[in-house]
Amino acid sequence: MDSLFAKADAIRPVNKRRKTDKDDTRKNRDATGVQDDRTLNSVAQSTSIPKSLRPTSPPPENLPKYSHIANKRLRSQLTRQSAHAARSKALVKDAELLLAEDMGLMQVEGDMEKTWRVGQSEVLAAAGQEAARGRKEWTLDGGPYRSRYTRNGR
Repeated sequence: MDSLFAKADAIRPVNKRRKTDKDDTRKNRDATGVQDDRTLNSVAQSTSIPKSLRPTSPPPENLPKYSHIANKRLRSQLTRQSAHAARSKALVKDAELLLAEDMGLMQVEGDMEKTWRVGQSEVLAAAGQEAARGRKEWTLDGGPYRSRYTRNGR
């Protein structure tokens, strides 16, 4: 019986391993303080950010720095908002340059020409295929009116 106890004592318990430098989790971090996550690294190559969350253009250079704010979450939110506002302003400028004409306006050629006499078929022939998709036929005889409207005309 004593020999069985001696053999049992010779096998060390699994929990009491000797610590080595490889096991130290504090040394597993790099200089930035981010721990190496193998699961994240394996999944990151095959995943992407949704299109709604992706920035459409690089952030402008003259963004204000919020380094004086200690709260990291607030600082990142302010940076994100200012980048979004700068992108929006740039897009508005581009839209103003590209859309110089007034949309949805019928101009008459002479003073005696009446626009209410222009029919849907004439508008369809002049406007093109994209406007033809949004064509509506209104018959407003009498009574309460209801309408269903979609932007793409379907």
